[in-house]
Amino acid sequence: PTELTVLLADMRAEIGEHLASGGVALDWQVDVPALRVSPMAVNSIRAILREGASNILHHAACDRAEIRVSRGEGHEADHLVLTISDNGVGFDPDRLMQKPVGGRGNGLRNLRGRTEARGGQFAFGAGPGGQGARLRAVLLNEAAAPLREGLRDAGE
Repeated sequence: PTELTVLLADMRAEIGEHLASGGVALDWQVDVPALRVSPMAVNSIRAILREGASNILHHAACDRAEIRVSRGEGHEADHLVLTISDNGVGFDPDRLMQKPVGGRGNGLRNLRGRTEARGGQFAFGAGPGGQGARLRAVLLNEAAAPLREGLRDAGE
């Protein structure tokens, strides 16, 4: 297991540098206790944050992005919640779920499948106030959850 705060510090440096190279300011907010996470949770967190940052740079046409990592509330209290939003042009989530042409554009679909196969939830759509885009992933710490049928190992 990996210490979550260490992982998030590394990811903040990586994602912050990546977004800054494209002129996007990052507001990074973390509100989680010291917690160890499983290797598969580490894999999911990295994949979601990297894909979210990549989509912001390639599609959003924005100058600000926000990433929040927090503990869930209510029935999600034992989950991690990752929220990525931007102030860009937004997108049509129904169009994104269609099969891509030419083999590109699978990132969000793959993340949704991976997250849901591991017992989590994944949603994306318009950002706050209908501006930009917002991705929200609710993750289980698989150290305490069984592997779901049809899911390969963390190296998938």
